Amino acid sequence: MLAEQTTQRAIGLVVVALVAIGGVFFVWWTVYRGRKEIGSEIELAPNRSADLDDTTLEGKRLNVALWFSLGMLVLIAVILPLYWMAEPGRQDGAVKSYNELFIARGLEIYVNGAQCQGCHGPNGTGGVKDYIINDEDGQYLQSVNWAAPALDNVLYRFSQDEVKDILTYGRPGTPMPAWGTEGGGPLTTQQLDDVIAYLWSVQLKPADMTTQVDNGIKAVDEALYNRLVAVRDTNRKDPRLDPASDKY
Repeated sequence: MLAEQTTQRAIGLVVVALVAIGGVFFVWWTVYRGRKEIGSEIELAPNRSADLDDTTLEGKRLNVALWFSLGMLVLIAVILPLYWMAEPGRQDGAVKSYNELFIARGLEIYVNGAQCQGCHGPNGTGGVKDYIINDEDGQYLQSVNWAAPALDNVLYRFSQDEVKDILTYGRPGTPMPAWGTEGGGPLTTQQLDDVIAYLWSVQLKPADMTTQVDNGIKAVDEALYNRLVAVRDTNRKDPRLDPASDKY
């Protein structure tokens, strides 16, 4: 809790502490003053004591009450605006905290629950899975080492809904089984969402993704790669295609 301390939380804790201390003091003072009346209620009970005169009531007694009221108003006038100013940060912090919670749950499923890491590698970098290929009648054809795709770029290749559909229903004819309850798998909708939240956290940065695509194209067709680079350079020189330009 202290590690995640925020301004608004600190203010709230101070207010709670002040109220708690004030409440304890009030109870102690009430008990302390009440002890003198034990055994002499007739003489010392407040409703039997002499009333204060007007000079006392409208003098020191009134000033104390007014100063106390003014102090409370100043305290409220200072604390509330500070709390309200920090409210957007509290909301952002709550969203971040929930996202981190979902990512942690998704990681647990990825590594230990569904053991996706065994096929797709740590952090979704890809891997290999032993797989038996059968014919349409279920008869054995051959055993292969199936290349499981990397998942650190899956959300560049598919939309989030498509990824969830694949997780839910699997991919027939491949080692990828159905994981969602709708597809006959063991994971709930929330657990699938947690896995997707984790996948978002391991996606490659756009620059790294561009480099990966460029290297893939270059390995297959270097001439195509050179044309791609030439077009990209031309686009960068055209102010109409430059996001930083007013003409974009």
